[in-house]
Amino acid sequence: MSMSNINDKLFEYLVSNVSGDRFEALAKLVFGAIHGEEYLPLGGMHDGGADGFYLPHVSVGKKPHTFFQFSITNSVKAKEKIAGTIESLIKAGREPRQVIYSTSESLPKQDLLATELFDEYGISVVIRDRDRLKQFVNSDPQANRAFLDFFRPDIDAVKDSTKSLHGAVNQFVQDP
Repeated sequence: MSMSNINDKLFEYLVSNVSGDRFEALAKLVFGAIHGEEYLPLGGMHDGGADGFYLPHVSVGKKPHTFFQFSITNSVKAKEKIAGTIESLIKAGREPRQVIYSTSESLPKQDLLATELFDEYGISVVIRDRDRLKQFVNSDPQANRAFLDFFRPDIDAVKDSTKSLHGAVNQFVQDP
């Protein structure tokens, strides 16, 4: 399967302008592409804090322990969002041992944030921010295809708008 490297500026434009619902839909596609059949998407409203869970060690009579949460929450409120997710998972009767949190934002000091949450809840937190998502999309052929398919209408709209600019810009040039 061939890949098309996503330009940094195009990636930033597409991801920074996506709504929460669309980001969740995109993240489900990308993580589904990366984890395959071991990833089960969930979600919607009142989902008990889980946008998906990881299946590899789940068998008859056992519960999943790794959950995914997807959000467009900024870095200032990320800890609050992840803590709320953990609390919602527990309240819903789930037994999280790991939460994989993905956001459309860049999160500096992810390691410190994950450590703070582990110290508070005893639950491992893995953070996949905008930069990591871009790495997935530009290194995994299936994630790349999922991203391109998801944003195809947006990418086509940008391409079409640039075509109409060529003639209009040239007529104003006085000195080539």
